[in-house]
Amino acid sequence: MQIIREVISKTRAFKNDANKTILQWNNVKLFDNDTTQFKVAANAVENRETIYASVMVFDMNNNDLLSKNSIYKAKLIDYFSKMIRANKPNKTKFYRRYWQKVDPERWEEIRKYREKRIYSKDRKHQVYR
Repeated sequence: MQIIREVISKTRAFKNDANKTILQWNNVKLFDNDTTQFKVAANAVENRETIYASVMVFDMNNNDLLSKNSIYKAKLIDYFSKMIRANKPNKTKFYRRYWQKVDPERWEEIRKYREKRIYSKDRKHQVYR
């Protein structure tokens, strides 16, 4: 994989062999009361038909921590599941900066689509810039 750029401080973006972007964070502490540092990689597909995301987590020796025998497997699944459920779609700082750096043309498409989107009457219309 070839690094394409640092997206945001401590976040690097790579293109894999299928030309998909993979985000990577190194030396990440995920849990309170645990000094373990992790390597986290994530990728996703987002289009009009689907939204899909995946995450990979490794220790500093590149051991897969989501493997069957990992002592961290259940804890990591719970951690990322909670993150997904707690996601706030109106918080777009990382999302916006990611697309602006990785694919500015795609960001313009997304921004224009969102500007046209009509929210329910109890939500204010937001423009993502």
